[in-house]
Amino acid sequence: MKLFNDLKKLYCSPDELEMGDFFYCWATHTHYRILRVNGSSYVTIECIETGWTTPVVPTIDKALEDILVYNADFEPRHLTKVKPNEVYMIFSRK
Repeated sequence: MKLFNDLKKLYCSPDELEMGDFFYCWATHTHYRILRVNGSSYVTIECIETGWTTPVVPTIDKALEDILVYNADFEPRHLTKVKPNEVYMIFSRK
């Protein structure tokens, strides 16, 4: 898989992530998406491959911390941001 963005950067900073973005963690080889909870300012992050979600929290940073607690291999410095309009997925969960 190859991922590119407008700046030709491979990694993004966690503070570049926004509501609705998808991102890929190179350390764990997993895809995630950031979801707004019921139109509020609260967020959750879902792992695309497993369906696991973080607890509902007020900020994206806190949700990223929760992923790290759940998966010690998760590496916030090795994320690639993918805008929602750049995503096309075909997959199935087992």
